[in-house]
Amino acid sequence: MADTNLKDALRRAGMTPEEFAEVVGVDPKTVQRWVAGRHHPVSPASRDHRPRADLSEHDLWPEHAPPPAPGFAPSELDLAAGSEVAGTWGYHTDEDAPEPIAFLSEHAGRIDLLENFRGIQLTPDLACSLAEPAAAGRQIRILTNRPIRRVEPLLGHPQVEIRFVEYLEHSLLRAGDAMLLALIVDYEADQPPPLLQLHRTAHGGLFARLLDNLDRIAENAKGPLTAPGHWTATAPTTTTRPTMTR
Repeated sequence: MADTNLKDALRRAGMTPEEFAEVVGVDPKTVQRWVAGRHHPVSPASRDHRPRADLSEHDLWPEHAPPPAPGFAPSELDLAAGSEVAGTWGYHTDEDAPEPIAFLSEHAGRIDLLENFRGIQLTPDLACSLAEPAAAGRQIRILTNRPIRRVEPLLGHPQVEIRFVEYLEHSLLRAGDAMLLALIVDYEADQPPPLLQLHRTAHGGLFARLLDNLDRIAENAKGPLTAPGHWTATAPTTTTRPTMTR
């Protein structure tokens, strides 16, 4: 059975089996056997060369990786082994692109939605579908720049925070360690934006940066909304970040 971990790692690094063989100091046929799954290294001798190839040992041979360091949970180790980008689509409306309601049902954890009319939208169906995880105790934060009457099905849930923002640079839907990101493309106002699906990794990266940015957007938003047409506060004037589950 082919070694898809090694094959995908080489593809992400832009390396051929021959180039990788030269880096780690083995015969090209040996690497080809590794990729084909006909032979597996008992103990990867290439550890000293991995920095030159910009490939982690978990990318190449996760089954042979050394035990995690103290304090590094297996779940974090699994996240660190993969790429942040799980998929890309030219248009968020592509037939095979993730559907928000299904996406939320497939991923546990806190839910964040930053929406606008050109990207990921809080449709009536999505608003209704969020009521169930809210009732089950999942924390939900919605940042919207559209008419607030669409969020009325979610009012009254103690786990739901709704704020109004004037923000159109991108939209995103986050569920735990997974995220859908719709990017606005200039001069394409009549076209659906492209979509990326991201997964959080242990070392941070784009996912973590987007969450930090989302917090800053929320700090400068109106709200929270607790009843139709009523805001309990105006935009904060301090830079103190609220405590929240990340």
